[in-house]
Amino acid sequence: MKEQIRKILDDTSLESEEVEDSKAELIENLITEENWQNIQNYLFEVLSDDNETYYNWHTCFEIFWGAVLDSRTIDGNRIIALAYYRLKPDEHSSESNLAWSLASELKGEDYFSEYNPLEDPDIIKIINEYQKV
Repeated sequence: MKEQIRKILDDTSLESEEVEDSKAELIENLITEENWQNIQNYLFEVLSDDNETYYNWHTCFEIFWGAVLDSRTIDGNRIIALAYYRLKPDEHSSESNLAWSLASELKGEDYFSEYNPLEDPDIIKIINEYQKV
C-alpha cells in the first residue's frame, strides 16, 4: 500500500488542475475499512517528513478532510497540530480554510467559533514535539 501511495505522491503530473483525478482522489480510492489505519499511519509519516513537498502535505490533509466527512477513526489533535504546523495558514487563504475546517469539525466547534487551535495546550504540545525533531 505504501508503494502505491508513494507512486501517486511522486507523480508531479497529477499536480496540474487539468488532471481528471487529483492525488487525494486517487489515494482515497485505495481506502477500505481494513486498510484505513495503515494508510493513516503512512500519511502521518509523510506529514512528519520535513523533506516532503508542500503539495504532498496538502494532499494528505485533503485525504484527512475526506476521512472526517466519512466519520473514519482518526487522531484529531495530531491532524489539527500538523495542519497548523505544515500549512502555516494565514487569514483568508485556502490553507487557512482547510486547517480551520479540520479543526472546527474535529473539535466539534461551530465554523464561526472563537476557538483557536494555536491557543489549545494539547495542540501546542504536539506542534512543539514536531518542532524538536
